[in-house]
Amino acid sequence: MELQDQIYYSRYKDDFEEIGKLGKGGFGRVMKCKHKLDDVEYAIKIIKFAENRRDEVVREVLKHAGLHHENIVRYHQARIEECEPKSDDDNKADSVSSNEDSVSFGSDIHGDSLYIQMECCDGTLFEHLFKELGDKDRLWIAKKIVEGLCYIHEKKTIHRDLNTHNIYILKDARERVTKIKIGDFGLAVSWKSDTDTKVQVKSSEGIDYYNAPEVVGTGLIDAKADIFSLGVILFEVLHPSSTNRERIENLIDLKGMKFPDDWKSDQYDHYKSFISKLLSKNPNDRPSAQEVLLQIQQIQDLSPSSELDEPVEGQEKQIQEGVEETRKSDLKNV
Repeated sequence: MELQDQIYYSRYKDDFEEIGKLGKGGFGRVMKCKHKLDDVEYAIKIIKFAENRRDEVVREVLKHAGLHHENIVRYHQARIEECEPKSDDDNKADSVSSNEDSVSFGSDIHGDSLYIQMECCDGTLFEHLFKELGDKDRLWIAKKIVEGLCYIHEKKTIHRDLNTHNIYILKDARERVTKIKIGDFGLAVSWKSDTDTKVQVKSSEGIDYYNAPEVVGTGLIDAKADIFSLGVILFEVLHPSSTNRERIENLIDLKGMKFPDDWKSDQYDHYKSFISKLLSKNPNDRPSAQEVLLQIQQIQDLSPSSELDEPVEGQEKQIQEGVEETRKSDLKNV
């Protein structure tokens, strides 16, 4: 192999055809790609990093690879590619596969780009919530999010970055949502044992609207920090906003435990009580994910029928600032 070929060799470019960009942020970018061999579409997250951040970026792979649940974005494999010349043997670089019992990278890899191959979803929960949805549809979405979080916490993992941009949807041929999946484990951490569940984190990470008070305070957190974020998400799910501006105003009010005027009637008391517990300033006053799941099931039982309404194909409402502008606004808080 000629030196020039070695310099520009890329397994990613050899194996995948890029279809379009799915997202971009401080972490890097996510591309929608089709595998040239199996003809299946995947989401490829590409993270460029300095060598001193290697352990930090690989952490996302280590956390995600060990999670297998219908409400978690499916992980396939990951790979680090180097810019320096490579031999044929080096091109068989270490990868992390979901089929392996252990997940590790070779210690001799000094890469500058991490490629994470994942299930390709059809959009984010943020985008979907601006559609017309019935109450039962929204409760079904809430339940699926909580089921995913229950599993994450069972694995002694704190997601730390739960928000509507990091929850994804899958649709059927009729554009009806059939799956809800949690993704983006770049900030995830694990606690040591059942008796040592606290983890020290940086207070500047995550999106402000969703961060628990202890995250921006001491930075010493446990799984209840995710519950606070969950409370904000479930509020967004259960209280639809017609515009982006309304959504942001509601999230600001929610920080002060102020609920929208249209939730003042008695019929919404159970929603307000439910959300208020999740948003308690004291982490010890918040329920566990399993307790939240039980509460959602009880709310569903109060409905005339426990059956999910036929999924609605409602038209997306006018969003004043636009989806992309909101992403940019939220990312300023990351």
